[in-house]
Amino acid sequence: MYIDKLNEMLKLVEENHLDMYFNITKKDLETFIKEILEKYKIKDDYDLYYVFNLIIKKIFDCFDSHTKLVWEKNTSSLSLRFRYLNNKLYIIRTDEENKDILFGQVLEVNNIEIKQLIQEIKKVVVYSTDEYLTSCIENIFYNDKILKTLPSIDNNVDIFNFKILLNNNIINKKIKTKEKYSLGPSKPKQNYYFEVIDDIIYIVYNSCHENYHNQMLELIDKISVLSKNNNINKFIIDLRGNTGGDSRIIKPLIKFLKGKKVVTLVDGKVFSSGSLAIVDLSNIGSKFVGTKIGTAFNVFGHINVHHFDNFVLIISVKYIYFDKKDGVHIITTKEEFKKFKDNKYNHKYLKPNIFEPDYFIENKMEDYIDNFDRQKQEAINIINEKSYK
Repeated sequence: MYIDKLNEMLKLVEENHLDMYFNITKKDLETFIKEILEKYKIKDDYDLYYVFNLIIKKIFDCFDSHTKLVWEKNTSSLSLRFRYLNNKLYIIRTDEENKDILFGQVLEVNNIEIKQLIQEIKKVVVYSTDEYLTSCIENIFYNDKILKTLPSIDNNVDIFNFKILLNNNIINKKIKTKEKYSLGPSKPKQNYYFEVIDDIIYIVYNSCHENYHNQMLELIDKISVLSKNNNINKFIIDLRGNTGGDSRIIKPLIKFLKGKKVVTLVDGKVFSSGSLAIVDLSNIGSKFVGTKIGTAFNVFGHINVHHFDNFVLIISVKYIYFDKKDGVHIITTKEEFKKFKDNKYNHKYLKPNIFEPDYFIENKMEDYIDNFDRQKQEAINIINEKSYK
């Protein structure tokens, strides 16, 4: 039964994706699937989830982080949030019940070393940058349903045993699953908002969406009046955590910012249309502070969604690539992509084009403990430098 489901989902990928065999031959894929099914016995949906994404990883390697299998519903999570820094996993947020382990380093979950669990995660995450992998690791460790898909974790448990190192002491803590949003958001839910910091307008751009018609134009009207009345010409755009949406949403803001001093904050969670916002901001001369982002500029994207039993199968249906001379291009059909791929001149566009910030700044573990935003402070320092033009 599960093998039939697996084959049916792979058939959907083959039919809908621009090129399922972009990175692997059909024969090699069949051999790999046979080997995987001998190694991993699919007994339930948890196994199916892991095996399918294992195969997707083999197919697309680092080129398509969009195509994947996700759960249709996931109403629970662990009331912890994590940061993965220097190959160590730390707890940076908890609910009141678990505040005694805040800022501890996680050594084991259910008696399995973190190192082993992360290796199992790497096998199923398609990532073009280490920053995207880091973001996925941080998310998976509080997502109990995905955590239970890992081969080393028993999928029948609802309580997880964490072994934690904190202040040179070992703490063993049982963490129960709770309602998914019991911990609450770590930042405002608005797609975007702003505040004034001295003579800088600081704009947070969380998501490439609008909650209502002309929400972005409303924001621009407000900051336009504010900047004019107070003679403000310096702007910080906080793009961190922006995982995408509609790349057109930011266009009016880009038009407004043209000719002004702009610094943009970025991190490993910037993904999909969030990365296209970087292209737009770069075109008006913004400087960038933070880390690499969660995607390359040359990737498969623009998804179709297929509901399949307890899952949602997400499939990329376009190819996006970036040329410094004439910007972003989008390929939309299998035929067009085949011609593009067969042209040797285009092979340079089939390799990951990785974004590098102008100033590489990473928040450290002590920053989370001190509630200090090192990246934001550095952006403020840079935009205030007399040499900034």
